[in-house]
Amino acid sequence: GQGTQADSYGVVEALIWDDTANQNGIADESPLTYVDGVTANLYKIEDDGTRTFISSKVSGPGAYGMFGVYQAPPAGYAHGWVGWNQLPLHNGDKAYVDYMIEIVAPSGYFITGGPSGNVRIGRVWANQDGHFWCFWRYFYTDASDPANRAFSIARYSSITGHKYNDKNRNGKLDAGEQGLKGVTITLTGTLTGKEAASGAMVTRTTVTADDGSYSFANLNYGTYSVSEVVPSGWEATAPITVDGDLPMGQQATGLDFFNAQKQQKCCFFNWSNCLYNHHIWWTHLGCHTGGNSGCNTGCKTGCNTGTGWNSGWKTGSCR
Repeated sequence: GQGTQADSYGVVEALIWDDTANQNGIADESPLTYVDGVTANLYKIEDDGTRTFISSKVSGPGAYGMFGVYQAPPAGYAHGWVGWNQLPLHNGDKAYVDYMIEIVAPSGYFITGGPSGNVRIGRVWANQDGHFWCFWRYFYTDASDPANRAFSIARYSSITGHKYNDKNRNGKLDAGEQGLKGVTITLTGTLTGKEAASGAMVTRTTVTADDGSYSFANLNYGTYSVSEVVPSGWEATAPITVDGDLPMGQQATGLDFFNAQKQQKCCFFNWSNCLYNHHIWWTHLGCHTGGNSGCNTGCKTGCNTGTGWNSGWKTGSCR
C-alpha cells in the first residue's frame, strides 16, 4: 500500500548486497553492488516463539522510509531493496510487534555474515508508548551491529567444459568434431575461501552429457584439479589434468578434454609361406590394436603350420 499513516502502522525494510569480493558480511566493498531477484519472507513472531508467515517479496528498486510511503528511484534504491508497510504495531495487549525477515539465497549464491546471516529480527513500537519513530525498522549496510545490518550474499564459482572426439588427433576442437557422452570427469581441490575452513578437501565426480559437456557448480574459492578418465579403446590427445586457482565468483569455462580412438592396425598373412613359395599373396584377416603379436593371437586363421610363420605377418592401416 501507499501513503501509510506512520503512527498507525509499522514499516520494515532491508537491503541485500553482493559480498563476493571478501565474503565477510561487512559492507567494505566500494562501490557496493545491490542484488535484485532475491526472495525475502516476512514473519510475525508470536509470544510463544512461533512464527506466522505474512508475505514474500523479491528484492528490486524502491524504498519506504519512516513514513511508509513507497519511493521509486532515484528517491528510493535502484536495486536490492525489500520492504513491507502497513504492518500492525500491537500484539494483543503489547504495544509492539517483533518481525523477522528471512532471505533465500538464489541459485549460485550463498549467505555470508555468519550461520544466521539469512535472518534479521526487528521490533516495531506504537508511538503512544513513548517510542517515537520506532514504528520503522530498517536493516542497512552501514550498521555496526550485525543484527541491524543489511543482508549479504556471495556468488559461488563454477567450472565447465567438454570432452571431445578429436578425430584428427591435434588436441583442439575443429569443425565437425563432436562431444563424447558418459565419460567420467573428476574434480579435487583444497578450499581457501571464508565459507569453509582453509585446507578443507573437496572431491567430486560427474559424467559428461550427451553433447560432451560437464560442470561443477557451487564451488568455493580454492585450488582445484580437474581430470578425465580416458575410456577403454581411446587415448588422450591433450593433457588429461587441468590445475589452477579459482577465485570466488569466477565462472571458469572451456576446460576441455580431447580423446581419439586408438589407431587400429590390420592383420595380413603371407599365404606363400604355407602354400605357394613362388607367389606373394597377402590376405586381410581383421583389425586389432596389439601390434604384430595381435596378428598371431587375434587374427590367426587358416594356415597354421609351415615355415616362416612369424615373418609372414605384416601390419598396415586398417581398411
